[in-house]
Amino acid sequence: MKLLKYIIGILMLGTFVSCEDFFYTSVKVEPPSYKKSIVVNMYITDNDSVLRASVSRNIGALEAVDKMDLLLYDATVVVKDETGEVLGVMDTITPEQGSVVNYSLVLDSAFGGNGKCFTLEITHPDFGKATATQIMPQKPLISHPVYKLNGGVDINGDPFNQVSFILHDQAGEENFYQIKLLYKNKQEGYTCPIDIDTDDPVYARSYDYTALLLQDKTFEGVDFPVKLKAYYPDYDKGEENGDIINQAGDIPGQIFVEIKGITKDYYLYARSLQRAENAEEFGLFREPVPVYNNIENGLGIFGLCAERVELAEKEY
Repeated sequence: MKLLKYIIGILMLGTFVSCEDFFYTSVKVEPPSYKKSIVVNMYITDNDSVLRASVSRNIGALEAVDKMDLLLYDATVVVKDETGEVLGVMDTITPEQGSVVNYSLVLDSAFGGNGKCFTLEITHPDFGKATATQIMPQKPLISHPVYKLNGGVDINGDPFNQVSFILHDQAGEENFYQIKLLYKNKQEGYTCPIDIDTDDPVYARSYDYTALLLQDKTFEGVDFPVKLKAYYPDYDKGEENGDIINQAGDIPGQIFVEIKGITKDYYLYARSLQRAENAEEFGLFREPVPVYNNIENGLGIFGLCAERVELAEKEY
């Protein structure tokens, strides 16, 4: 009997030791493999007189590297028109605080080029040549932009103003748009975006949270009435942080509708980036969300957009 108790005791001790080893065992995790690539982000608006681009490299999923250390300064970055003529070679610059833009090109005039094809070409000694081609959209047409005060109350009980206008969609082609609302305080000399929202599922939120995306799948070639909720910015209410708050009422400044005709690649990238950022909120339990890419032999986005800004009439 004593021998049996002794054997049982040894077995129980072994069990506890095994449990302790389980909690303190180190497991070596091999980082997932990936292809080293150049990463490019560049957007050109037809009104731009200065072109800007960010050129960097990618890293592995488990690597921790400061984003500023990923920037590449030994690439040759050029933009070509549809004839193959080089519009200019971009210069390296020191990024401003909070920015990763490290290449720029000053033009003699606005970029323009509506309806024409342009190619971005990046050559790097370690990554070879990366390219992307886009067609500059035509400027979108709108009419009767109105900013209506006290437009209603949303589902959270917050009052909102309303912005509305007519979008004249061009027939015979697939069109994509980005819409923002801007508030300009002439006295203080600044311009800021106004938070806009909608319950209409035809719109999608951009990665720039103050902008909405729209495609003409449901209204191709016809006039489309745009109606959006707009919230009062507290920049003129003495708030130090300058946040957008949910209020309605008069604003001592001017309201502008900024609408851009954007390329399909720009639209798909903006939507996918927003989905990826939303997925990050779920941490380790999130499903991987691929971000759209249109750079051949690289990663990132080259997007073109045609911009129109119209003053909205206040309606009391």
